[in-house]
Amino acid sequence: MLQTRYGYTSQKNVPGGLADSGPNSIVSRANAETVSTALKFGMGAVRGDIPGENILLPTEDSEASQFEGIVLTTQMELGVEGEQRNPGTRMMNVLEWGKAWVLIEDGLEVAYGDPLHLIVEGENAGRFTNDDEDTLALEGIFIGAADSGDIAPVRLYNMPH
Repeated sequence: MLQTRYGYTSQKNVPGGLADSGPNSIVSRANAETVSTALKFGMGAVRGDIPGENILLPTEDSEASQFEGIVLTTQMELGVEGEQRNPGTRMMNVLEWGKAWVLIEDGLEVAYGDPLHLIVEGENAGRFTNDDEDTLALEGIFIGAADSGDIAPVRLYNMPH
């Protein structure tokens, strides 16, 4: 039997994995964080000091217009048990728009259609929530409930930069 199907996407329910094979926009950006492991797959990132070239974790000074997208992973960046291998300072794939699995606050309950917000403070900075307090409102929605406790699927809409 001939091989007729080739998979190039991450498995389902992996932080930073694509949620489906629909249209999307993915760009490459360098990790500009001082601590190279700060940006994790499935987190939201904002523009770094060189716009269009690098990214950082959001801070309380970040603005929604600085949002670059969701840090994606590939199967090459997952261990045998599915654990994340952080890419450090090398280039990272970033989803500008499309559907992906993101990291959320532990225990957060989300549902289809909930608004999408990026946490900008504390230990959850870079994770997503449906709460509008001390967060950045993004052009997107949650498209399903939380899975495995701290990830959920989202849709980012085509955002002008």
